[in-house]
Formats: sequence, C-alpha cells, structure tokens
Amino acid sequence: MLVAVLIGAAQIYQEETKNTIGWLLGRQSILIGDARRMISGGIWTVRERLGQRRTYKVGCFNYSPLSKSTHSESGEESYEGPWPQLTRAIAQKLDIDIQISSISATGFEYPRKITHDIVVGLFRTAWREKYFHFSDPVHRIRLQGICRRDRPRITKEELIDANLGVVVQPGEVGWEYVRDEVLSAKPKHKVKYAPLSDTHEIMSLLLSGDWDVAVSDELSCLQFLEKADYAERYQIAFDWALPSYSACVAVRKGVASIDMNKLNRALREARNDPGFRELERRCLGDKYGGAVEKLSLSA
Repeated sequence: MLVAVLIGAAQIYQEETKNTIGWLLGRQSILIGDARRMISGGIWTVRERLGQRRTYKVGCFNYSPLSKSTHSESGEESYEGPWPQLTRAIAQKLDIDIQISSISATGFEYPRKITHDIVVGLFRTAWREKYFHFSDPVHRIRLQGICRRDRPRITKEELIDANLGVVVQPGEVGWEYVRDEVLSAKPKHKVKYAPLSDTHEIMSLLLSGDWDVAVSDELSCLQFLEKADYAERYQIAFDWALPSYSACVAVRKGVASIDMNKLNRALREARNDPGFRELERRCLGDKYGGAVEKLSLSA
C-alpha cells in the first residue's frame, strides 16, 4: 500500500515538473519573440518607447544658391539657403530633432552606404528610389553640360555615337544619365569617372584638353561659367532638351519612424510659407530662375 502511494506521488510530482518546465519554456519563447521584434524594429524604436528622442542625421549638399555651407571662426559648419530653411521648418512641424551635415553626390554611387537618415534636395531617380523614399518635389532642374567654346555645341547623336571624351562625377545625376542612356547604347564610349567631391572640379578636367564635355545639372554648369576665365573658354554644351530631375526631401528606407504622408503635409505648409518664397526669390533671382523650376505644392 505504501509503495503504491509513493509511486503515485512520484508520478504526480513528475507531471507537475513537466508542466512547470513547459511553462518556463513557453515563457522563454515569448520573451525571445518579444526581443526579436524589438530588435527588428530598430534600436531607436526601443529608445523612443523609453522616452528618448532621436536626432535624425540630415545630409545637405553644398549647392549654392539653394544650399550654402558656411563656417564660423571656430570652424563650426552651418547651412543657409532655401533647402536648409525648408528642412528646419519641416523638422519643427514634425517635432523632431535634426543635425545637418554635409553630403556629396559621389556617395550615391553606392546608396546603400549612405548613413544619413534624411537628404534634402536629393534628385529623384529610379536608381535612388531603390534606397530612399521621396517627398513631393520642391524644385525641378535640367541636366546640362559644359564644352570648350572653340567647338560647336554637341548634338544628341554626337553625344551617343561620336567618340567624345565625357567627364562625369560618379553618383551624380549626370553619371546616371551617361550610364543609362549613353553607355547602354555604346558600351565602349570614352567616359572619365572622376571621383571628386566638387562638381566644379569635374568640369575643370576639361582644361586638360583630353576631354570634350562634362555632364552635370544646369545650375552647376551656370555657376561654373560665372568665373571669367572659364566663361572665355567654355560654353553650355547642349541646345536640346535633356531630362529634368525633381529635387525632393528623401528619407532612407528603414527609417520607419518618419511618416512620409506627415512629412509631405509639413513640406507643403513650409513650401507655401511667404517667408520661404521670399528667400527663394532672393536666392535664385533672374540669374538662376530659368534653370530652377519652382514647383507649387497645393495645401
């Protein structure tokens, strides 16, 4: 009788132990699942749940007059112009903290390596859309080129079919155009990829005489020709219509905490602000107004 009781008690204990272990294993699975979801949501999502504010890294081009980099006596960098002001206004309306720092178009040869959360004034292209969400466009700017003044302007057929020496900056829209339109038609075309940080440095390669045309956006081309010595020797290369590109506020894919619908609403409000429009008018004026199409955004 005693033996039967002991055996029964042992069986009950064994069953209860199994239940306890099962509950612990189940709880462990739930905790692991919660941890995985927290990690997949990103470290900043966790921090935001804990009440910590995120500071978003904003990339800004040194692209005068729409965006101009200045340095204080202490060496601190700041940005002025329509694009930085627009960015600050959007951040205020979205109640987010931002830190603006410089970015170069060269980095967009490999967009996956870009570490900025937001890029202001980024031209929208199919290549960049793989890695960024784009806002409604603020400006639209045409593609153009620079060639020597002692030669005729370059036709579309000549650009594609002739053995011209073409200079482009990797990652810039001129590079995308030459890659997609010129090299796809003639893969062995003579192209110089100049990994320099300044578009004006790219164009100055024409001074060597070994290259025929530098392809870039029209605003950069016009600014290049403002230098008296360059204007005497160089000219706008194309008198036919090249593509135009929309300049937008871009958010890197994976930054899930920024709602693009809310960003676009904030953008429209900031874009239509009289103060912004006056700044835009002063910066572009008649000199650049023909190269930059100002887009109206309905409220």
